[in-house]
Amino acid sequence: MIECDLLSMPPTSQQPEEADRKQKYGRYHGSCFWNVKEFGSKRWVVAAYIKPDDPQVLESGSVEDVAKECIEYLNQPPPRKKYAKRQPKPKYGNLEYYSSKLVEIRGEKCISALFVVDCRKNKNFWGKGRTIV
Repeated sequence: MIECDLLSMPPTSQQPEEADRKQKYGRYHGSCFWNVKEFGSKRWVVAAYIKPDDPQVLESGSVEDVAKECIEYLNQPPPRKKYAKRQPKPKYGNLEYYSSKLVEIRGEKCISALFVVDCRKNKNFWGKGRTIV
């Protein structure tokens, strides 16, 4: 597992008034991914930028392997609070790898990735997943 986090992403041009008050870490993709099983009913695709805590990791291995290791880290739920009865869920939902590539954002090398998620509306992502009937 590689420790990493998602970079904050500005809202789309349709929502400029929300830019100052909210920070979100990805965006639901508007395209249809027909090769994803149960797309549009139980699974959706999210676009995000991954930034590893250690920048040397991007140079040591392939982008796909680094992205998969980061997804494994992001899928871990936070620790349970002292008197909580239920196990907490992961912050971004259950992420699965779809594709990735290396890009430069704000002068830093990052990974631009597409994830498959199992929640239609997550508070950490802009928009919501489109429903296909």
